[in-house]
Amino acid sequence: MKIIHIVDSLPFYVGGVSDYAYRLSSKLKNQYNIDSYFITVKDFHNFDRSRFNNIYNIYKKKNLYQTVKQIIDKDFNQDDKITIILEFVGYAYQKRGCPIWLLKELKKLKKSYPIHLITMFHELYAVSNNIKTSTFWLSWLQKYITKEIFFLSNSVKTNTIKYYKELKEWDNTKDIDTLPVFSNVGESLPKIEFNSRKNSVVIFGSNVSRNNVYKHKDFNQSLLDKFNINTIIDIGSGDIVNPNLNVKFIKLGRLDIEDVEKIMLESKFGLLDYGTMPLEKSGILAAYMVHGVIPIVLSCYDKESLYIENRHYIKAHTDISSIDFYKMSDYIATFYIKNASIKNHAKSYLKDIMR
Repeated sequence: MKIIHIVDSLPFYVGGVSDYAYRLSSKLKNQYNIDSYFITVKDFHNFDRSRFNNIYNIYKKKNLYQTVKQIIDKDFNQDDKITIILEFVGYAYQKRGCPIWLLKELKKLKKSYPIHLITMFHELYAVSNNIKTSTFWLSWLQKYITKEIFFLSNSVKTNTIKYYKELKEWDNTKDIDTLPVFSNVGESLPKIEFNSRKNSVVIFGSNVSRNNVYKHKDFNQSLLDKFNINTIIDIGSGDIVNPNLNVKFIKLGRLDIEDVEKIMLESKFGLLDYGTMPLEKSGILAAYMVHGVIPIVLSCYDKESLYIENRHYIKAHTDISSIDFYKMSDYIATFYIKNASIKNHAKSYLKDIMR
């Protein structure tokens, strides 16, 4: 089987969506022998693309229709099903989040070929109350493009309950799968019981996400004492704000996946500040959960979420006297595998590819 996969970029270009597309396609190939033909839209410059067999870049011309036609004419038989997976984030395809060109090209393709379009909505559209921002003026156009692509899609997926509910309002009859972001540092189930782990907290992620933790008002000595933490382990590239707290501080920088997994499997807790975003979008939270690390979330959007406070994560001011961390560690790892693992994602896509 073959699929055409549209994504803004691929590794080594750094980005959550590019990483998602690469890992998903690798899983579809390894588990179901499905080959992917990638179409990317960002300038790769001189990045090494040797790991990819079939990649077409439309950075300059945005000629999506002609590129898909070329792939079909060259590598598809007459009876082959034509499946396209679109990784949708408006800002990934146009700097103001309004990829009108993408909508036009998709409409042209749907008119010309019996395409089964599977769209993963990583984002919907942005909103702003600030009249000085382009988002304030263009939000309506972003929403229009997103809705049009939604109605063009034969199968729909998204990553949060919040997005799921809005998409259902647009068309309640569409089958929409909610797939929380999977871990980008492996999916080893915990091999070390919680009570046998070190009293350490991992702060993992990008330079920005880690500094958000260190700068948060609730990140202090009292928080560490509350969870009996004696060591902070910082994992990630870039400079960070030195916490200067009365605990051991270990800065490890960027590590290989195997080393990150080893440290997480030996640690009890992980810290995360996700601002106003839903936790289902956090690869950091996913990495903590699958390794049985109890996430301590300093802030997030929690009005509606697949992840529930005191069941899947803990907040800084939570009363922890009645929480069994041993059971919670095992529960969140098992929950992740059933609901957010890359295997679960691949099964969802296979279902639609086989329709």
